[in-house]
Amino acid sequence: MENWNWLRSQLTPPQIRSWQTLILASFITWFFSLLVMLSEPDVEFQSFPLTRLGWVFFLVGFIWWQSLHPWKLGSFSLTPGLIAAVFCCLFLTNPEGELSQWVFLFYPILTTLIATLPACRNAKNRLSVPPVQQRPVIMLQLLIALLCSCWLQLTFVLQDWIDTYPNVARTDLSQSQFVLRTGTPFQLRGYDRLQTLQKQLKDHFDHPSWPETERKLLDLRQNPENFWRTLNIGATDTVAGLVQYPQARLTRDDQQGYYLTIRLSWSHPWFEERREHLSLRCHLYPVSPEGGHGNGDPSDRSAIACDTDNQAIFNPISIPSTPGSS
Repeated sequence: MENWNWLRSQLTPPQIRSWQTLILASFITWFFSLLVMLSEPDVEFQSFPLTRLGWVFFLVGFIWWQSLHPWKLGSFSLTPGLIAAVFCCLFLTNPEGELSQWVFLFYPILTTLIATLPACRNAKNRLSVPPVQQRPVIMLQLLIALLCSCWLQLTFVLQDWIDTYPNVARTDLSQSQFVLRTGTPFQLRGYDRLQTLQKQLKDHFDHPSWPETERKLLDLRQNPENFWRTLNIGATDTVAGLVQYPQARLTRDDQQGYYLTIRLSWSHPWFEERREHLSLRCHLYPVSPEGGHGNGDPSDRSAIACDTDNQAIFNPISIPSTPGSS
């Protein structure tokens, strides 16, 4: 009973022009809106014009009340935050009456703007430019509010990504491709891995006898997984959070050598339909003991030349003859 008496004393208007009148007007407007909704089942309470008019009365009365009796936590005023919360609930809800993301994004900025309004009024209660000594503080408050809104927006974007692509939550994004990639293949993801593979191929095929090289190439053609194990590379090698699938294609050149094309293809764990490719092209050929181009004799040694950036490797290689080979 005491609580009811206190509430009635607080809401009883001392005069017609008072904040209590506006609050009571909002309650009466909502009551009539509820009656219309009960008589017309197709009418939605949240979107009905009388309901929104009641919210306008409530908002104006609430602002008036807080200007006379502000709520404070110590020396910190809660009035700007409360007014911003009521405003957002009134104007930034979706048709179903639910709070949208815009409420959380706009709330910090609106709270800061309301908090800075007293500094933008002069002694005659008219709008004016804030004093010079208060401008840095106001600017800092606005920047902090904008930063909070940006972080909230980033949180919502990441949450949408995780909801749409659940594998993102389990993926290493330290080398994410959510940036615009421009430039040469040197900047492509996977190029560092390809450079390492090129070094392993040179160590594997440079300078052994030509018959031994041909046996290795035969093993590559017949048993590629064994070839990758020889180079300490798995049949599927995980690099930078992406699964790569090395594929080798071996063709003959016009002489006694071979063209070896190794292709690395990888797909994003959450974008299975999107793949990227990078190729390493190598030319293996026999070299005679004198240093000229060999004929595939047992005494010949193998040499390898690789290129990842252009087709020059497929042009005929002219090796200068030594004086003894003419």
